Amino acid sequence: MSRRQALAGMEFDAILSTIDTVDDRIGFAMMELRADQLGMTVQEAATTLWERIVARRLVHHGPPGPDVREWLELPPESDSGSSRRVFPEHA
Repeated sequence: MSRRQALAGMEFDAILSTIDTVDDRIGFAMMELRADQLGMTVQEAATTLWERIVARRLVHHGPPGPDVREWLELPPESDSGSSRRVFPEHA
């Protein structure tokens, strides 16, 4: 991975992690640019990032229990009310 790609990956993570920009058209365009620099689509980059986060948590904390949000250290107020779940088997 080049320095440019490493920076693009970190910027992608920062944009994706910012609630105000993730659903914004300009924010999405910024994510597309960074993902393209990595040779990926936005979906591929987000999935790769998510898989690495989950793998790290699994190594350090074992498998999640019924409250996946707690395992990932997500505050309850971060729930958008969506019917989508992080791990469907725990829904």
